[in-house]
Amino acid sequence: MKKAQMIFNQPLKVISIYLLFQVSICFTQLYGQNNYDIRFVLSTATSTEVCYDVQIRSTNTESWILAGQNYRLYYDASALSFNEGISLLNDNYQDFRLVQHQAHVDASTSGGNLSFDSDLGFLNYTIDLLNTIEGGTEVPTGDSWLSTNQLCFTIENDNAEDACLVWARFSETNAYATSFVNISSWIGTNSTVGAIGNNYFDIGAGCRKNEIEDIPQETIGEGSGRSNTKQYNIRLQPIERAENSTTQCYDVQLQSGSDDSWSLAGQNYRLYYDASKVSFDTGTSLLGSVYQDFTLIDDLQDIDATSIDSDLPFAANLGFLNYAIDMLNVSESGATVPANNWLSTSRICFEVSESAQDLDNPLCAVWARMGYTDKYATSFTEISSWEGISKTQSSISNNYEDLLGTSCENSNPPKIRLQAKVYLQGAFDEDSGLMRDRLRELGLVPMVSPYIIQENYEARPESEVVLARLSDISILEIEGEEAIVDWVEIALRDKNDSGLILERRAALILRSGQIVDVDGESPVAFDLEADEYFISIHHRNHLSIMSYEPINFIIDSETTIDFTSASTKVYGTNARCLVGDALALWGGNADGDAYLVFQGAGVALPDGDRIFYDVFTDETNVGSHYNHITKGYYRSDTNMDGEVRYQGGDNDIDDLIFFNIFSFPDNTNFFSNYFIREQIPPTTN
Repeated sequence: MKKAQMIFNQPLKVISIYLLFQVSICFTQLYGQNNYDIRFVLSTATSTEVCYDVQIRSTNTESWILAGQNYRLYYDASALSFNEGISLLNDNYQDFRLVQHQAHVDASTSGGNLSFDSDLGFLNYTIDLLNTIEGGTEVPTGDSWLSTNQLCFTIENDNAEDACLVWARFSETNAYATSFVNISSWIGTNSTVGAIGNNYFDIGAGCRKNEIEDIPQETIGEGSGRSNTKQYNIRLQPIERAENSTTQCYDVQLQSGSDDSWSLAGQNYRLYYDASKVSFDTGTSLLGSVYQDFTLIDDLQDIDATSIDSDLPFAANLGFLNYAIDMLNVSESGATVPANNWLSTSRICFEVSESAQDLDNPLCAVWARMGYTDKYATSFTEISSWEGISKTQSSISNNYEDLLGTSCENSNPPKIRLQAKVYLQGAFDEDSGLMRDRLRELGLVPMVSPYIIQENYEARPESEVVLARLSDISILEIEGEEAIVDWVEIALRDKNDSGLILERRAALILRSGQIVDVDGESPVAFDLEADEYFISIHHRNHLSIMSYEPINFIIDSETTIDFTSASTKVYGTNARCLVGDALALWGGNADGDAYLVFQGAGVALPDGDRIFYDVFTDETNVGSHYNHITKGYYRSDTNMDGEVRYQGGDNDIDDLIFFNIFSFPDNTNFFSNYFIREQIPPTTN
């Protein structure tokens, strides 16, 4: 038995998008994600076995729909041994899937707070949502609870009645592992988002050495930048097939996407492939004894997923492979992920179908990742790095090398595409005629779009949530006119009802004002038919605009619109401001509503209030100084320089909020309590 060397902190089966936000920006508190309580309830007990129902409830004022779940818990292995688990949910969910079970681990030297850590047991299991189109079961609120699964344990001694079962969560169990219970909520067709644990009800008395207060899991919020998380590239390298062999093997290889090499910890590989050409046969780990063997979690074949609107060319015969290679000994580093070479971590072999025998490379495969495969499932490839004794962390994908060669069908179905140009007043530099990319220079542009829940005055239906992620982190290194300034959101609206939004897309805006897709260069694609649509542009701290009339779109052709030009008419009156010789979105909307307010509180609070709040609640503002500078990615950073200033030079009130109000064309009497209203029709859906 290895002392304190069994690892529990590889995030092996993350069901929600939540963990992706742990390496970027998660706007959980700001936009009101769903919250939950979780508990054990005794179901049955005999002299040899005890079973508990796992239950959750909503701590919001309303119930919400349960999506995927990843449960992690610690138990006293001296008193109990895990026997089996079953799902108590309906057919919209997969069966109970055991990802990891470790028992009798001596973790007493880890510095953790669990009183039974000299004989620790750990469970990690998942129950994924299968029907992401219609959703699943409602999580009730109030005094009602939903039973999601049942866990049964064999009783090992007479003290089992008081045996400890403790939910894995931040601050309580992070000394043992940095992965915790993850519950996600279904928010619309093929869209889920992570929920936040509120209360964790454990079983047993005296389970802690010292009582400590739970800290919510929303550990990364607005104001955070990118951490020094490791990055990786991943690919499949074909192994030469023997003559007349019907088996084709591939090495799964990793490369550092950072400047330096780093030490590999646990891995969870998820791969979609064309099951009409191959079927999974075997898999082996190519890593040493520091790691566990190849552990197959899922092998699903010949799934007809054509009803799901996605880009995978082999959706009619979808195969899905999910396997893990955990790290067993975290007291020392493991294999090195090199920066200038490739590390082979595992080998997967497929049986080639008769129709694909003549193909040199019969496999059509795509790595599971956000922004490409999330319409099939919200769990993705996960690689973690070893950071020190008993410490690992999730790494960020830099580049995915898929296998989509000549044997694959067209992977780019027809779409309509938009090439739009717009300026943001807060970032515009009149001397250069370009916008500043200070947020990018400071490493503050988030990997994940901030447009998770509607920010403006019209509440967005949950089915309209927009999720997007940079396809490649290296695009943040681009400088010059094509450097990224920030995220924006584009909506296409019905030509007969401009308040009816048909599709939204989160996109990137460059210094030149060009708006591009998440790859940093392509026009923004929409899954709509060729037709005429109103186009609206939204930014998190500017007032939105919309085209004056519907614009024509043609399949596989780029529609262009230049909102910086006075010749381009827009909806409303004085909807844009003048910057140099061009037009831009009105800046200074520090609280993200539909109004720009300097003084007064008629239709909305003054935007300076949000600036004041972010400065005075900054934990680094120890002396509560008015001229304190709050640094980070904040909506209240109206000039988009990465700093929030309430008073002093270059503050975020004077240049944009004050000046815009007093220079607005319709404010002829220079009223300080005048307000500028966003010139865009309210949404009707």
